[in-house]
Amino acid sequence: MHVVFLLAIAPLLHAARIDFKDAAASPETAAEDLMGGNAKLQRLRAFNATGFRMLREGADLPLVATSFAETDTAKDLPLEWRSQLKIVSKLGEGSFGTVYKCQVLCASTPSYVTVKFIEGKSSMVKREIKLLKKMSGVSDFCVSAIGSPSSIDTETGYWIMMPLMNSGELQDLLLRCEASTCRNCSSTRNCWSKLKAPYTTPYMLALFLDVVKGVRAFHEQTGYLHADLKPENVMINCEADSCFAAVIDLGLACDPRKPRQCGRRGTPGYVAPEVWNDDSRGARLPSRDVWALGAILYEVVYSHLPPFYADRNGSKATAYNPHDDPNIPKPPKAIDELVIHMLEPDFEQRPNMSVIESSLQAVIESTSDWRARNMVAESSSERGATAPIPSCLSESHADP
Repeated sequence: MHVVFLLAIAPLLHAARIDFKDAAASPETAAEDLMGGNAKLQRLRAFNATGFRMLREGADLPLVATSFAETDTAKDLPLEWRSQLKIVSKLGEGSFGTVYKCQVLCASTPSYVTVKFIEGKSSMVKREIKLLKKMSGVSDFCVSAIGSPSSIDTETGYWIMMPLMNSGELQDLLLRCEASTCRNCSSTRNCWSKLKAPYTTPYMLALFLDVVKGVRAFHEQTGYLHADLKPENVMINCEADSCFAAVIDLGLACDPRKPRQCGRRGTPGYVAPEVWNDDSRGARLPSRDVWALGAILYEVVYSHLPPFYADRNGSKATAYNPHDDPNIPKPPKAIDELVIHMLEPDFEQRPNMSVIESSLQAVIESTSDWRARNMVAESSSERGATAPIPSCLSESHADP
């Protein structure tokens, strides 16, 4: 079976990530099986951080094109936003979309947001915008639409406004760790304290807890599954040493109530065994997102990549048993037990999001890291990790 690689593209400093799906495909069924080859998928393939790491692991990945320098080249914003926003720079561009950093003109203090233009009006694009609007005001830890109007329908596509995330991806931190003594200080675990403050292992677990909260909020608010969780789809925002993490990129999210929508989709290395095995029931359960989160947690905690990291056809993921993984220390600590349970081959044996959240909280609260312990119960604003969205963005127009 043909597998389409969904490699991440990494324009920094924004909450939105460009998904290059077939914007011309109008039938709902035309783009449902995004990994199985049943749909025409047009996504830019790029050797970003993940691509280079997969190449190092032996994967053969083609390069088509890249275009992600921050530049001043930009098209005009829709008329409805021109009194509120000004394009500062272009953060990223691909075959069906462009991401811009915009200054908020109506704010009393310097403020910025992300604006994303998506060409075309496919059902998948409409679905992503619908989900972004549904998440508005729900959770700090999951990307959402902001402003009023939060999206604008034009002849050639959609514009949507989202928060700006100013400190890059979780993947950036993982690469910093890999290139430093953080990765090389131990035979089994990453030593995050080797990086510049505020990073420690408890602090990183607190950021991962943000991600879990964001995914849980997304599940509960929309009823959808994310289906493409990976370090590139986690953005970080910091004000001084106070940070928070948020899940982004809802473009591959699927509705488990629609049998064909949650087929093979995602990024190899983070695709659950039941998805590779075409288990129609397992692929429609939140446990597929739990497995992907377990793979992310593995990279945060351990100094080795998961054995299934460079998996291209599912053979490594479907054969993997965390109980036999030599990279997981024995006897296992509480965080190791959590990783093992999240990566259980049997999706019915994995913990639900509530159990994962409480388990992480217990691990963090058992440490002496006061900053990480405080993060457990704090929102991003309570941490001082983000500035409020300027109220003027919601005053001028009603959202459609």
